[in-house]
Amino acid sequence: MKAIYITKYNIYDIFWNDLGNLVILCPYTLEQPYNITIKDTLVSFKYFRCTSNHNYVYVNEAKNTSAAVDLVINGEILTVEPNRYPILTNRLIMSTMVKMEDNYIRQWINYHKALGVEHFVIYDNKDSPNTRYKSSEKKSDLVNLLKKSIDDGLVTLIDWPYPKYLPNSGNSGQTTQQNHSIWAFKTAKYIGLFDIDEYVNPQPVTYKNESGLNLKQMLDNYVQQRSNIGSLKIACKLFYNSNNQSNMGYDFLKIYNCEVKKGFLRGKHFVIPQNVQLFSIHKVVLGKKSFNLDPKLWYFNHYFFLNKPRRGQNQSKVLDASISTILTKINLPNLDD
Repeated sequence: MKAIYITKYNIYDIFWNDLGNLVILCPYTLEQPYNITIKDTLVSFKYFRCTSNHNYVYVNEAKNTSAAVDLVINGEILTVEPNRYPILTNRLIMSTMVKMEDNYIRQWINYHKALGVEHFVIYDNKDSPNTRYKSSEKKSDLVNLLKKSIDDGLVTLIDWPYPKYLPNSGNSGQTTQQNHSIWAFKTAKYIGLFDIDEYVNPQPVTYKNESGLNLKQMLDNYVQQRSNIGSLKIACKLFYNSNNQSNMGYDFLKIYNCEVKKGFLRGKHFVIPQNVQLFSIHKVVLGKKSFNLDPKLWYFNHYFFLNKPRRGQNQSKVLDASISTILTKINLPNLDD
């Protein structure tokens, strides 16, 4: 799918969400907030502004899902056909932005699908003008690489050619991607906002009483015990390829060198979208509060070195092979199939 880009107003997408709201998403600019209405209606747009100046989200709750609408932006009439994304009500989904990561995206999907993730929303950033880290890969073709998963309804692929970093709005490429998912899939149960070198690693004590490795059921147990939760935050543990081991295919999952601590500074979240209005990479900006999951029971393995040859080579003799327990319980498909 292609996002709707309106250059003049730096609008990144316009879409009807699964609640019937009309949503407009922009990175932060000095000219905002815009005065936006739908022509000949009395329902105005609310707007949500990231307090860290990353982005704006404009929402119209008219619940009119017409094929085309006449928007009035700062007095100018623009006729647009808003996008429509899949309805993923009550699903556990994961959303990520990638740039030139074809060597590793299927592994990430296969692993988390085996843990019970029901849908993946991939924002393809290959045509963006800049990025923070340079991938080892020089080309990308996710449309063909993920064709079967797209055809099967497992993956939604969105062309997202926007800069990861802008001078006035920081890491807006990623924050707009995250808020796009939160607003497009409002009726989803959980949205995991992780990168494709990050693998959720619940410890055996966390799932020993569950019927298999079911992330949704494990997350439900925490949410049912607590109210007013915007997200569940999971600590990060960095893994290093200290000994230059093979990291092709699934081999990197057998690299156990890591840091000692599991920290929340780089923590990532499973967001409850109906309880969050704005999110920014590692935190809820506007919405109900986050809850930190016990890092002894939950963390994710961040394989810092994947496709990034100049990082993640730190020397470490600390080993953590706990993910191997999960790998004995799941069947990862052959990447050559």
